[in-house]
Amino acid sequence: MRSALCDLIRTYISGQAIFIAHAIQASDACPELVAAHISLEGDQSPFQSYVRASEGVNDPIPYRPYGVSNIPLTFETPTTNPDQIKKVSVGETTYTDGLLSNFSCILQEDPANKLVNMAKVPMLFLVGEASVHALYDHCQVAFLRQAGVNVTFTRLIDQGISGNGHFSMLEKNGDQIALLMARWIKQNLD
Repeated sequence: MRSALCDLIRTYISGQAIFIAHAIQASDACPELVAAHISLEGDQSPFQSYVRASEGVNDPIPYRPYGVSNIPLTFETPTTNPDQIKKVSVGETTYTDGLLSNFSCILQEDPANKLVNMAKVPMLFLVGEASVHALYDHCQVAFLRQAGVNVTFTRLIDQGISGNGHFSMLEKNGDQIALLMARWIKQNLD
């Protein structure tokens, strides 16, 4: 899949692409072809998946053994076996009024192995106020920053964009989100 993404860019785009997607593998496989990556409700938490988080259940399952991917990534110190990545739990899973309100994170032990290719691509992570991702997207951002990736993390509510769930681009205020992304692209790529 990694090479297919790169072939797709080479075949159909002259120059670099700006990815607006969940998965970030193209930023690792061919960073020279990716000008920026915008993650609108990114692909869950490093090393685990909260498959029932929307139901308020805190029962993560092991997933993404390379942190943010199920396949090997380009780390500074080559990593071909996920057991080579030393992990640590950070933060606390919290509840407010009996409801799940925030998940703890699993990150790399310090010193963290750097993602040398992804570090070449600026990234914007957006999360909606009413989305299940509001509980754990901070973990993916923390993992990427720890690995040397330049990530801007924006909660839409902090920009005055409220009420959005997981498919915020389909909601009535999707144009506000598009403008926010356009401003970020202009500030980071011009």
